[in-house]
Amino acid sequence: MTTSTLTPLLSTKDVASLLGLKTNTVERLRCQGHDLPRHVKLPSGAIRYDPKDVQDWLDKNKHKTAASQLAAA
Repeated sequence: MTTSTLTPLLSTKDVASLLGLKTNTVERLRCQGHDLPRHVKLPSGAIRYDPKDVQDWLDKNKHKTAASQLAAA
């Protein structure tokens, strides 16, 4: 049996800081159903984010610049 270590979850404040947004903006966008990283609602009601989900969301939402598209051609 392998032992796994849990990665500490990020708070909404942490995610807002990473995205360059205000905490209340992230909360509002989440409540309105906008595309944001997946979140977990804990029994206490606190919202937390898995860092891997945040990174996956960032990777999925990267936009290619015209220069990078020309370089790949």
